[in-house]
Amino acid sequence: MSAKRMNFIFNEQGQVLALYKDTDIQDYSDRICHLNFRTANHSATFQSDHFYTMLKRYGKLELSTVIDQQIWSGSLVFICSVSGDVPAEQMLLTLHGVSGQITKETYHSVLPLSPSATYHLDLKLSTIQNISPNVAILTGFSPEIIQGQADWWMKQIHPEDKSKYLSHIEACCECRDDHFYGTEYRFCNFQGDYIWLADRARVMFDPESQEPVGLVGCLIDISEIMKLYNQLVSLTAVAPGMIYQYEHTSDGQISFSYMSPQVQTLFGKTADEIKNDIKQLFNAVHPADRKRLYRSIIKAEKGQKEWKCEFRVLNHGEVRWLYGHSVPVNMNHFRQVWSGLLIDISDKKSLEFKLKRESTTDPLTGLFNRRYFMNMLEETFDGGVKQLPVSILAVDFDHFKQINDQYGHDVGDQVLRQVATGMKQNLRKTDTLARVGGEEFSVILPATHYKDALRIGEKLRHYVETMVISYQDFNINITITVGVASSDGHLAQKELLIRADRALYQGKSSGRNRVM
Repeated sequence: MSAKRMNFIFNEQGQVLALYKDTDIQDYSDRICHLNFRTANHSATFQSDHFYTMLKRYGKLELSTVIDQQIWSGSLVFICSVSGDVPAEQMLLTLHGVSGQITKETYHSVLPLSPSATYHLDLKLSTIQNISPNVAILTGFSPEIIQGQADWWMKQIHPEDKSKYLSHIEACCECRDDHFYGTEYRFCNFQGDYIWLADRARVMFDPESQEPVGLVGCLIDISEIMKLYNQLVSLTAVAPGMIYQYEHTSDGQISFSYMSPQVQTLFGKTADEIKNDIKQLFNAVHPADRKRLYRSIIKAEKGQKEWKCEFRVLNHGEVRWLYGHSVPVNMNHFRQVWSGLLIDISDKKSLEFKLKRESTTDPLTGLFNRRYFMNMLEETFDGGVKQLPVSILAVDFDHFKQINDQYGHDVGDQVLRQVATGMKQNLRKTDTLARVGGEEFSVILPATHYKDALRIGEKLRHYVETMVISYQDFNINITITVGVASSDGHLAQKELLIRADRALYQGKSSGRNRVM
């Protein structure tokens, strides 16, 4: 059929009186089985012999129908024809062909094989005009119950999903190409239970006005998929961290196909905000940890092995520690997909730092203890003692027992605290000062020759000799003796410590308050 418009004049009995001469179609008036119409408050399906009654009641009617496999939409209005002294009211039906065609062969052969149901929705009438028989399998409702009933489909949609469905229709109508739009919503089936339907539709336009007049689409039952999705949502809601899926393509594109809601707790950004600008995620990483984090990711991707890393993030000015763990789930030359988990380990790291601090710190002076000193000395040797000199200062208080005996142990503790603080202030940031015994202290001087070490030792000795320790009503003076030993790469760690102790005892034997 090549015509895009049909024009009929009906009398009160629903008989065709005339067909417009400018059409090149045959008389299809006897093929009109029924028409669907809708007004603001009513909708119905009726045959031509009811046109007059319905039009008299409602005025102009908007109509749609399917004639000979073609979808048509139009209107019915009164016209007057004067015959003698009696004016006779007649009705003009104008139908426009709508893009798209529905064939009986397609319905009866192909569609029953599909798990989906296809439909045609008339936008003007808000009525589903045609829907495939599969809808009975999906919803329990037969096509005859659904077709021709204005707003029937909308009434079956869950109240919380109605606005989403209307937005879906609006998006379809605004589209000016063949793009398909989709949405998901809950639908009340024949048994009164809500099922999940995926609705994918494309708009049809009036060929003359180019106005959207209908939608053609398909429906699929996704209840099982949504059940699994809701289970995933429930599990992620109680997960101890953020679950995600990360993709990296060969052209350098990075994206997150999924992020659980915990991303906002960890990074202060929603999943949508990060997906729109993934740089926000990496910018939240602490500057001191970015390079290390990046290298760990690259290493895991190259080796196609699981990724593990601890790093800090800045969330609204607060520093938080995260632990990340992911495994590859799809690896090829073009696309790498990783599934992983990020957990906030700030409390764990805080406890870890506290325990480490307690295990390496002297509780009285706040300096490092013997354990830390020995570990640091070992690291210094392992880190390049063969290339750079290392010096050790062995420091001991002179006649410290007399202070405890004369003033008490509280005064002795105060002397140790004040002298320790003063010595630390007179050392370099690279030096390590530790309390290794009761009144014994040791200093690691990295990259320091023997003469420079003597000078530093003398600086400490002079500082302690001239300081006055005030505690309650007491003003106390004390001196120290310092033993110095240096290694140019030929001495082992143990030998260096022995030499420093020997120098210390030489200083003690020769009168104390000196550097040897």
